[in-house]
Amino acid sequence: MKFISDCNKRKIEEAYNYLSKECKEELYPSIEEFKNNYIDKVFGSPKISTVENWKENIYKINLRDDIIATGNANSQIIQDYITIVNENGEKKINLNELIEKQNIDKQKNIDNLTFKIISKKTYLNYEEYTIKVENKSNNTVILDSQSSAKSIYLKDNNDIKYYSYSHELLSALLKVGANSSTQINIKFSKTYSSLSRNATTIVFSDVILQNDNKKEIKIEI
Repeated sequence: MKFISDCNKRKIEEAYNYLSKECKEELYPSIEEFKNNYIDKVFGSPKISTVENWKENIYKINLRDDIIATGNANSQIIQDYITIVNENGEKKINLNELIEKQNIDKQKNIDNLTFKIISKKTYLNYEEYTIKVENKSNNTVILDSQSSAKSIYLKDNNDIKYYSYSHELLSALLKVGANSSTQINIKFSKTYSSLSRNATTIVFSDVILQNDNKKEIKIEI
């Protein structure tokens, strides 16, 4: 793979140009960050690579030190998944298990609340949604009490649930003050599959409204 070869030879600009626009935006917005956080960390010493087609346009890459060049016979294998994407007729790549990013413009209005799903990022082992919530009432709303790890979840077209990484959510971001808004990124434990298991709904099952009234809110994706 030419990308791996360029990384190995520290042809940083050439390697950076292989990255897709979304990969640059999400992971490496500058060549300097790409150098510091990928090239220097992964290709700090010469590597030998093996590449295999894992699924469709996704490739599993195994990297290990070149024993002849480094003299290190006990190096650990570094593994990554690279996705080949089509960008304006050119083949580009996504790194670090990023499959794709999609812009979404779905909105739901209920009880003076507006939920807007802005985007979805699909990774190999999870999906991450960016959601903006606007509170048009005169009362503070809590999107989740965090008393359960299963109160925010995705549902797919087979009614299978995929629960959020609720432990990563800051309680301050789940509290929406009167006449204000918040934007949150929520990860769900949904592994990538080529099968038709598309998420159809995001469910907030433990929304706390005025006077501690609880409500379940479903947003279609």
